[in-house]
Amino acid sequence: MPRSFLLLLGAICVTLSGLVGCQTALNFAAPEANWKTYLGQMHYSNGTGRSVVGEVVARRSPDGSGFQLQFSSGPGFPLLKLYESGTTVRAEGVFARGRWQGQASAAPAQLRNWVRLGEVFGQLQSGRPSLSGPGWTAQAQSAGGKTQTLIVSFAAGGERFAFHFNP
Repeated sequence: MPRSFLLLLGAICVTLSGLVGCQTALNFAAPEANWKTYLGQMHYSNGTGRSVVGEVVARRSPDGSGFQLQFSSGPGFPLLKLYESGTTVRAEGVFARGRWQGQASAAPAQLRNWVRLGEVFGQLQSGRPSLSGPGWTAQAQSAGGKTQTLIVSFAAGGERFAFHFNP
């Protein structure tokens, strides 16, 4: 083979391998002072009997375009970090099985209900005890204008999220 052809072929391979490994990382908005923040504990369980309790921080932007949830067990052991901006989601941690980023509608099976928690928190308001959406129901209890508990059940996967928020 002519040397120029081999050089061209090598240049194409290097270029393609560089492009295949590239993925544009989306920068998600940092929560601002006007975001609603919920701090407390969460008990997660699913239909297979898997159950874990940990600390949770959930934040939602006033316009509903941003949602973040951090779920950890013990100091500094993240089980899941979830970031949403519009329809784009990034998830990291044990429950994400590493790291995933993409459109909310294309979330892997193990993340689908976690991603839908943004929708649940979007309906959360003091004095509204029953919430629902396609495939999920939730019960909330409030006192003094603050949500104290939120129990969310998803039909798919039998997943249940029981939140207990700090006063």
